[in-house]
Amino acid sequence: AVTSLDEQGKEYQRMTVTREGRFEPSVISVGDPTTERRNCVDMNVMRGDAPIVAVRLVEATYADGTTWAAPAGDLPSLLARGAPPTPSPLTGTAPGWSVAAHAHYLAAGYGRDRARVALFAPGSTVPSATLEVGSCCVAGLAFDAAGNLFVATTHDGVAVIMPGATAPARKLGTSGTALALDAAGDVAVGGEGGVYVYPHGAEAGRYALGVRAQPGGIAFAPNGELAVADIDAPKVSVFAPGSTTPSRTVDVAAGTGLIAYDPGSHLAVGNVGTQTITRFEPREGVKTTEIRGPRVRSFAFDRTGRMLIGTLEGVQPWAAEGGPERLLKGPAADVVAVRSDGPVAAGDAVNGVVVLYDGEARTVIGGLDGLRALAFAP
Repeated sequence: AVTSLDEQGKEYQRMTVTREGRFEPSVISVGDPTTERRNCVDMNVMRGDAPIVAVRLVEATYADGTTWAAPAGDLPSLLARGAPPTPSPLTGTAPGWSVAAHAHYLAAGYGRDRARVALFAPGSTVPSATLEVGSCCVAGLAFDAAGNLFVATTHDGVAVIMPGATAPARKLGTSGTALALDAAGDVAVGGEGGVYVYPHGAEAGRYALGVRAQPGGIAFAPNGELAVADIDAPKVSVFAPGSTTPSRTVDVAAGTGLIAYDPGSHLAVGNVGTQTITRFEPREGVKTTEIRGPRVRSFAFDRTGRMLIGTLEGVQPWAAEGGPERLLKGPAADVVAVRSDGPVAAGDAVNGVVVLYDGEARTVIGGLDGLRALAFAP
């Protein structure tokens, strides 16, 4: 029996479905019945926007031939929703946010009516500073090598905040839904209105690329090239530094919007719809790796080339040469950021929660309603 429920537990609908195939012992079967069969029930979900979907066993036949049936009478309509992790107590005095104290700070972009950024010192659950940077909403965060924070918004351009500052020092004029910085300090920002590059983060010399970007769909490589996930076609366009004409294009699945480079300048793209991440050789665009299985929400690379995949169950590390490592289990990881010395931050956008994974230790930060982006200062 499958039920769809709203946040308060009110039932939208209920249906009885038949499992296709067998449940293997100790295997959790997952899949999206609206797009694929895989190891999931064969059914039509009428309410794809339901925040809670509960599946209960009605009857079963076991390997030895015995059968089981649910007790007579109606099954309860509500299955209690799993509670998000309890945030660490927001107590104590937060370290300062200053020119002298900003290294490895975590920036969290959030807010539904305003674009806000909270800055957390390493290990702290109390923000050292909370900044208002404009009207709705934060679309991306990135630090440059000097610790200046760039905050892309959907309506108020890109705010540039210096270490220790409580207000933007200046703004870049382009609003959008995607932001990227490279090692030279060049800034790329864009969305449906186009993609613009600001050399060294300055208004002077700004130039436009002839593409429109998927939300979050731009990234700089270590070698300086810029990749854009095209909103108008199933492709990624790659631009050499300073060029407005693509040096190559890479064909991808429709709807591909997650994009990043590993330390070796391999382009990697992710698709939430197809639940895949694909990595390509530098320059040639030849596919080298395709990852299937994790329920992909986001991904990022650490400095060793290990991939950190944000999933509905937490963060799945994936070795640069090899396969999956032990899951960092937690809430949904809709956004992921990696600190240069290893710790990983994962943000659950629905519950406004950030979990910091540092080895076996977990720190939980709550109260970030409308969470949209994370970034670590160098």
